Amino acid sequence: MALIVIKCPKGGGDVATGMAADWPAWNRLPPVWVGEPFRCPTCGEIHTWTKNDAWLNDFQLWTRP
Repeated sequence: MALIVIKCPKGGGDVATGMAADWPAWNRLPPVWVGEPFRCPTCGEIHTWTKNDAWLNDFQLWTRP
């Protein structure tokens, strides 16, 4: 499993959406698939997003050893 990540439209940083997927499931989704809106931990606003806005990032990159 990997985190689904987008770039914050306000602050520009990478933020996890709170959702995760594995590569086979991610690859089956259409590009216009709409994910759940979430409150951004960076700017505090609610972000809406589609698969086109997002990418998968391994959990290990988002946790400390």
